[in-house]
Parts: sequence; C-alpha cells; structure tokens
Amino acid sequence: MDQNYDYIFAIDPGKTGAVCIIDPTTGEIEQTKRFSNERDLRNWLMDWSRVSQHVAFAMENIHPSPIQSPSTAGKMMENVGLWTMGIMAFFPRAPFHLVTAQEWQRPLNIKSRDYDARKSELKSIAARTYPDSGVRITLVNCDAILIANYACNNWPVGKLHS
Repeated sequence: MDQNYDYIFAIDPGKTGAVCIIDPTTGEIEQTKRFSNERDLRNWLMDWSRVSQHVAFAMENIHPSPIQSPSTAGKMMENVGLWTMGIMAFFPRAPFHLVTAQEWQRPLNIKSRDYDARKSELKSIAARTYPDSGVRITLVNCDAILIANYACNNWPVGKLHS
C-alpha cells in the first residue's frame, strides 16, 4: 500500500449492501455493518469521522441490470448516492475509489455463474480468508469483506471517484 491509512472502508452499495472496515497494516476486520435507514448511515459516518480522517474508501462500482426489478435497481442507485454524499460530507479529503466486481473478484477464481451459487461461494471464500475475525460472515456482508481484503492488498484500486 503506497499510503498509510488508519482504515479502509469497503462498501457494497447493493440492495442489501454492507460496509467492512479493515485495518490495512494488520489486515484485520474492525467492523462490518448494514444500515436500515439513512439516519443510521449518517450517524455512523459522523461517529467514524471523529475517530479518524486518515482513511480511504473503496466502493463497488455497480450498475442496474435489465433483469432487476425497477425497485431493486432504484434502491441500489439510492444507496450509491447516499454513500457518495456521506463520504464527501464527512470525509472530504479521503481518497474514494470505485472498483468493479470483475476487478475484485478476478483473483478469487469464482466458478459459479448462477447468482445464488456465486454468493454462497463468495461467503465461503470470506469465511476461509477470515476464520478468526470474530465477525459473523453472511451473504449480506461477504462482498464488502472481500472488497476490503482486495483493497487492502492492492491499493490503489479501481478508479478515483471524481
């Protein structure tokens, strides 16, 4: 890693997305979280902004798919907007990178093409990667955990958000 950040925040902004905070010097997971509403996200970001401003963000660069329902696509893009605004408001100087699913999943050599099987495989990989983390690894947070792992090992990742 070319910068010494206190934490890397890895965000899966999908419909049921989550965030994982990782310490890049130790590779240990500090926290994973899923938010039930905008107020919880705002308060959580505000609290973390008081812990450290020397952080970096890696968010999955997602796009709605034609096979998704309009409500699912809308929720995903709403989450992208909420995260983007929150990061810019509470961490104005933090590097904010967008990383594609293809980029962070490529080193994992995922075999499954079916969505449910793929998610199960990602959960298994996250559990094998962090067996002693003390974090309950679920289908909801496994993407954020693996994005954090990828960002920690390959910073800078993706493209800088402008």
